[in-house]
Amino acid sequence: MRSFLVIDEDGSARAEICQYLGDIGHSVSQASDYRESLALLSSRRYDVVISNVRVRGGDIRGLLEAARRGSGDAAVIVHADVASIHEGAEAVKDAAVSVVLDPFSLPEPIFQVGRWPVSASRWKAATSSSLMP
Repeated sequence: MRSFLVIDEDGSARAEICQYLGDIGHSVSQASDYRESLALLSSRRYDVVISNVRVRGGDIRGLLEAARRGSGDAAVIVHADVASIHEGAEAVKDAAVSVVLDPFSLPEPIFQVGRWPVSASRWKAATSSSLMP
């Protein structure tokens, strides 16, 4: 069982993701905006953070930094629609381990998490070195 933080201003989308993760046995917290996300990230450690690339009240770079500070090696997955996919790609360059295009199927974040051998930092190191010529 992993601990997840799901961040999305769309309450129905957030609830659906949280319900799915909880149903398969994970511990799930949720936030609707940047301020709420920062408070949760400073109060406990998370294994995985799933966030919309556009976070109301802040930006994804600030959220990535807060995840590093508060949850150390948390894997951050960002999801983005076609209009914001460039921001999602930039988030992956900064520290996110994956970007998922909206709309995504609910098992997709679990598939992404299952790909990581041990930790987000090891995954980033392994994939970045294997992509280099």
